[in-house]
Amino acid sequence: MNKLEDQIANLEGENRDLTEFLSYLQTNDFVAREGRTKLGLKNAGENLVIIKDEEVTKMEEIKKQQEEQQQLAIDNKSNWQKWLDYFLK
Repeated sequence: MNKLEDQIANLEGENRDLTEFLSYLQTNDFVAREGRTKLGLKNAGENLVIIKDEEVTKMEEIKKQQEEQQQLAIDNKSNWQKWLDYFLK
């Protein structure tokens, strides 16, 4: 009998918690927060700031440097070498 009463008490507590959570989900604060975090929305007069991950930024820099080095290698070739590369590649 005590076991059933404990289960009832636990379920009533869970029900109360879920009811409070449901109430929160229906508030304007929750809708605004979700719109900001998941959809990138903003209020009038606000500015959106995006902070990039450091690793992504480093990878972009490395890729840019590699492209610049490739372009320099092409620019340093003589005209006949460029034509040879064009026809043989």
